[in-house]
Amino acid sequence: RVSVTSDVSATWSPSWRLRRHRVALPTGATAAYADLPPIAGGQGRDAPVLVLLHGLTNDADSWADTAATLRRELPGTRVVIPDLRGHGQSDVPSDGNWRHAPDVEFAMSQLAADVTSLLDTLGVGAATLAGHSMGSLVALEAALAAPDRVEHLVLVSTTGDARQTPFLHDWLRADVIEGRWRSALEARGVTWLPDAMGLTPLDADPDAVSWMQSFWNLYPFTPDRPTRELAERAARLPLATWLGATQGILDHNRLADLRSLRTPVCALWATQDSFFREGDQRALTGALSRAADTAGGTFVWKQYGRRPLAPDGMQTDDLGHNLTWDAPEQVAIDMAAYQ
Repeated sequence: RVSVTSDVSATWSPSWRLRRHRVALPTGATAAYADLPPIAGGQGRDAPVLVLLHGLTNDADSWADTAATLRRELPGTRVVIPDLRGHGQSDVPSDGNWRHAPDVEFAMSQLAADVTSLLDTLGVGAATLAGHSMGSLVALEAALAAPDRVEHLVLVSTTGDARQTPFLHDWLRADVIEGRWRSALEARGVTWLPDAMGLTPLDADPDAVSWMQSFWNLYPFTPDRPTRELAERAARLPLATWLGATQGILDHNRLADLRSLRTPVCALWATQDSFFREGDQRALTGALSRAADTAGGTFVWKQYGRRPLAPDGMQTDDLGHNLTWDAPEQVAIDMAAYQ
């Protein structure tokens, strides 16, 4: 096996915003999670629980600003924020199957099983699940698999069918991950599967952090907020996470299954969402509205922003996909109002 190590990766130390606990899950993953107790109402053993699930290559810290407002708006609620497997401080499973089948190990259903397993480990019977982007797909999977465990769903920047998402399908997976990064490593004698999966984007591209800031962790609506830390973390995630979770998102198609959903849903979306666009929202809201009518439940959808997405699909001058970064307080207020 060929080993490629980046000197920068070896010397960098992240500055985590939220303190993590760690627990081994029956699913095989070791989960890191933030556990924020209620700020009112005692120790909160019987308090309602809100679980926040992050997006692709992010981690629990991406919810830190939103969580601060949520605790003010919902002082009696316990807030649990995991790093999903292979992200943040959570490990990939120890059996090593992720090296050979990252698409299986990072399927949205597998990440949802981790979340349910974490609730079991924490002694939580049912909770509200809120997810951003990939996290919203994980939350939806959990609600479909175990509806009795999910009291409410909050889906931020979501879709019911991610199979042909252009930025993920054509650009990130084909051009970047399995194009440029794979070619760079194979040119150095690294076998893509399984050997490359334990390496990182920095191992494939020494300038990966700068690339992340320019093309991946890019937030044009809030250009003054620092993004270097986000880029550093993403550049050091295993390639198994990048490839497996991206493919897991692209395998997501739950529109037909939404007719059986009985969980109350709140969906939040912004007009310049480059990933899950207006057509996705029409299909999603139609399916969720029919499910709510059938079950006699509730469905709320809110649009952020006014200006439409540019013809080239790039966010420019209004709120977009990363609402928990661009508008954390308003997202928190809207989530709290729905509880």
